[in-house]
Amino acid sequence: MIISVLAKNGGFYSQLMFLFNHYIYAEINNVSFKISDNNWLFKYELGWTDYFENIDVTRNTTRIHITKSQSQICQDFPLHMYRHFIGKIYKYNNSIKNKILETKTNLNLLTNNYDSIFIRRGDKLCGESIIIPSEKYIDLLLNINPDCKIIFLQTDDYNCFLEIENYLKQLKKEIKLITLCDSNLKGGVTVFKFFKNQLNTIGSSYQENNNYIKNNINDINKVKSVDEMNKIEISKHVTDMIIGIDIVLNSQYCICEYSSNVSRFIKLTHKNPNNVINILDPTKDINWNSTICPGGDHLS
Repeated sequence: MIISVLAKNGGFYSQLMFLFNHYIYAEINNVSFKISDNNWLFKYELGWTDYFENIDVTRNTTRIHITKSQSQICQDFPLHMYRHFIGKIYKYNNSIKNKILETKTNLNLLTNNYDSIFIRRGDKLCGESIIIPSEKYIDLLLNINPDCKIIFLQTDDYNCFLEIENYLKQLKKEIKLITLCDSNLKGGVTVFKFFKNQLNTIGSSYQENNNYIKNNINDINKVKSVDEMNKIEISKHVTDMIIGIDIVLNSQYCICEYSSNVSRFIKLTHKNPNNVINILDPTKDINWNSTICPGGDHLS
């Protein structure tokens, strides 16, 4: 049996990437699989099934018994195997399905073709991400799809929405821009208060990042990290994130960059991964035969 431990350390999609690795190992070795989620940081009431269908798999063999958690892999697998198996485990429960349907209906995204942009700022600017002008995302998207009429923006920083909205006006483009980001949110703190302290004391090695952090630090400090949230706040935070990512996964084209686990998840899971473009290197696609765990390595 493979027991995959969801713990109190690590971001949501980072932990899921390692869980996917454990599940793949169980599948190809025909052994049982279960999730241990009692101490999961993102648990609301039950754990995994707060958001997803139960996936415990029982098989008639006990020849392997392994417990793995965050940052621990069972074996390296090529990226195409992650794409193949993620859909077998990343299945929303009925509550999440209904909330996704309700949101898409309210935004009129069920029947309309739309494109998406994913931009992560906040504490990621300490090291994982660099400031990329929002207009570059638009320029690349319009170069790929000049007929774009609707853009869904998934972001933790409402400044991105304002920047893109202003740029579209400058271009005199009649494109509808949609986001679920709250207007008061100016950069999220994903998991731990520790990263908020990093923003305040260490900052980034990139001067442009530091300038941006300095201008927005008061707003960023108002955001609760997950380890500061109560159960109701955790439930809303995760649910809103899952809904937004699902909208991105069903877009026609998506522009992002692969520095975060969320963007790597989008690349691996999008309905058409060839239409997920890396803003940092648009002409180069990933090697689906690369044997890496996308939770610990950048896609290549």
